[in-house]
Amino acid sequence: MDPATCVPNKGAVCFENGYMGCVLMNAYYCVTYGESIVEGQPRDRDLADMGKKVFRSYFDHGFTSRGWVVELWYQPESSNPPNDALSAVYTIRRQAEAAHALLLFSGHERMMSRKSAANEKKVEMLLKNIIELQRVDGSFPRAFDADSVVLDPDIGGSSFVVPALAHAFRLFDNVMYREVMTKSAYCIITQIIEQDAYAAGGLDSNCPDKDSAIAAAVAMWYLAGITYYEQIRRHYLQTAVRAAQFALSYFMLWDIPFVPGHALAQLGFKSRGWGICSVENNHINSLVFEFLDVLRWVSRETEDSKYAEFAEVIKSSTQDQLLPREGRMYGVAQVGYHPAIVQHSFWDYGRGAKGHVSQNNFFGAPVASLWRMLEQREFGFPTNQVDHMREQKACLLVPEE
Repeated sequence: MDPATCVPNKGAVCFENGYMGCVLMNAYYCVTYGESIVEGQPRDRDLADMGKKVFRSYFDHGFTSRGWVVELWYQPESSNPPNDALSAVYTIRRQAEAAHALLLFSGHERMMSRKSAANEKKVEMLLKNIIELQRVDGSFPRAFDADSVVLDPDIGGSSFVVPALAHAFRLFDNVMYREVMTKSAYCIITQIIEQDAYAAGGLDSNCPDKDSAIAAAVAMWYLAGITYYEQIRRHYLQTAVRAAQFALSYFMLWDIPFVPGHALAQLGFKSRGWGICSVENNHINSLVFEFLDVLRWVSRETEDSKYAEFAEVIKSSTQDQLLPREGRMYGVAQVGYHPAIVQHSFWDYGRGAKGHVSQNNFFGAPVASLWRMLEQREFGFPTNQVDHMREQKACLLVPEE
């Protein structure tokens, strides 16, 4: 949408389950935040109900007959391409991100004594479909059709599958998911991290990008969390450090000087801590998701404070600078629509919009990323859940003490 109007562009996507939209992950945050207890009462019942409606809709209407999750949906009156053509292509990143959010929601429902066997069966079918795409080297293809016929064999999206597998391992207490994770580690380490081949994480380009490097580091973090053996865990740590260093090379260490009169100059916008999207897409965004927890973990394990210090730079710079609110709308039409993309150079698909919020923006992923960034998690799980699982010995999450 154009931030100046916050009205969807004609023919634009109304929702997307992952990637730029993150509809399901945001719904999960609505439910968990809304149902958290404050002074004996749920914090926000309306917000929780909103999130539940999203999941109810997806579980009722959001799965194909073969068990894939519907990834995109366009405005019916201006559908381009038409919605009945969207089933032609599916992506491993969106399917894995959907599975991740659905697993988190299913775990929350269990904790609230609202387990749904029918819903969990659909999640297990989705995971089965994903796993069947795994190749001998542990990789997953980037895109495929409804019949799981590979359309794009690029391995760049393989790292995005690991968080979903880790949460499936925890939720269903099935070692098969851990084995699939371990198999994927071979591909991620040897073909992505050791080759510095962090590409194809973005679904609109084939060049090296920040998201792919972050996903590889996050995958190593999850794998370290389900590993008993210290030697293997240290190897995952070393490869996580390498991936994190590559990802950090995309982040700004300085504040870009904007010409007086530019919108961002007038707002006093500080670019330090924001990351360039990719080699091709020369604009900056605030998307980091679980990366800061990885950086803090790396600092603790290596006793090198610079990673945790950089995490604080990213956090302090991205959490509220462009959050539209009364008195500081940043040129955005509505309160709460945090823009994803900022133009720090004259490159803007030919428009030369340096110093402005991009005219083509998305708003779902920034909310999901910022929310996740502000959480404190241990190997992808809320610390209270990790403590509970340790007590119950429900599954293998962290090395033996």
